[in-house]
Amino acid sequence: MNWMQTTYLGLALFLCTIPANIFIRWFMKTAKILATVKNNDDLLRAGRVIGALERILFLIFIVNNHYDAAGFLIAAKSILRYKETETAKTEYLLIGSLLSFLIAVMLGLGYTALAKTC
Repeated sequence: MNWMQTTYLGLALFLCTIPANIFIRWFMKTAKILATVKNNDDLLRAGRVIGALERILFLIFIVNNHYDAAGFLIAAKSILRYKETETAKTEYLLIGSLLSFLIAVMLGLGYTALAKTC
């Protein structure tokens, strides 16, 4: 791993945390998705931490070409959400999860492309 890959990976890991949370929150507000879910500060705070951890794991899986593990993470999260009875909350969580995975995939594929060129 050269310095460009190391720098990109460090930046990607950072982007998976607070910046990604800010982007997802902005997207939800812009799309007026937050209005459908009751504001619960504890739920939102926990969701931010869980989302950042998921993105970091997902990024690590993609960078190391473990797409099967990434798929397992998505499947496990889907199973956990299956019993959710509130439709608005379920949709809110699904949109957030998909955005979260999309961010990690884009950053991971960026790293993979950079690794191929170096």
